[in-house]
Amino acid sequence: MTSRDTYIKQLQHQLDEWNAEIELLSQDALHVKPAIKADFEKCIAGLRHKCDVAKEKIADMQASQDTGWEELSEGADQMWGGIKQLFEDTKTAFQEGRREARHNQ
Repeated sequence: MTSRDTYIKQLQHQLDEWNAEIELLSQDALHVKPAIKADFEKCIAGLRHKCDVAKEKIADMQASQDTGWEELSEGADQMWGGIKQLFEDTKTAFQEGRREARHNQ
């Protein structure tokens, strides 16, 4: 397996994990108060969009010539860092929203 194939496989694995996390967050959003639910759903939609863009990036790398994929990988690294931070921020927001909802009960 080439380094490109290994790299793409790692990206795909991370993307699969993120999609599974999105599903868990979606399930969590079903059980919050309506005032918070809209914000949660907006965050989830943002995550889904970012993951869709990441999936396109993976497809571009798979279709690229062996010599051009490294340039694409640099952009992917930046994108993955941004998605990772968005996931962390979203999880924090969800935790704070749930905590606030419990406090207001």
